[in-house]
Amino acid sequence: IVTKAQAEKPLPPVQPAIVRKCFEAGPFADEAGAKKWLAQKALAGKQLLARDKLIGSDFQVYFPAAKTPEQARADNFFLQDKGLSDIWTIQEGDKKGAISLGVFNDKARAVLFKTQLAARGVAAEIRPRDKTQAQWFARLMLDKTAFKQYESSAVKLSPCPAN
Repeated sequence: IVTKAQAEKPLPPVQPAIVRKCFEAGPFADEAGAKKWLAQKALAGKQLLARDKLIGSDFQVYFPAAKTPEQARADNFFLQDKGLSDIWTIQEGDKKGAISLGVFNDKARAVLFKTQLAARGVAAEIRPRDKTQAQWFARLMLDKTAFKQYESSAVKLSPCPAN
């Protein structure tokens, strides 16, 4: 039997259910940066992951690869005759066999050099070269309604990729 006083007593508010989901936080420059962020936010990382990201490195000015070994020797003589002595043959990759004429950090300098070579009768080409840089991510379980509090301009949170 419920008394009138018990029936009129308000029920305690229902707490919303905490739904935890997997998120990846990052990128961080290194593993120590990821661990420091986790410690500052008082979070336990489920897993730290390193992923390589391609970043622009420099610009290579090159003379296209010859079709035959005889043509390659003739191209070397041609370039030396044009006053280019600091040259080398590219040994691997999609430009294997081409002749590197110079490498520049700035694209404008590479374009200027290519223009100077054209004035000397050398038809060179430019290719951007990339290098890989490691980026670190922390995989963690967070309440899906409260995860935004952990984001910043430097650290983004995204749902874990499906496996």
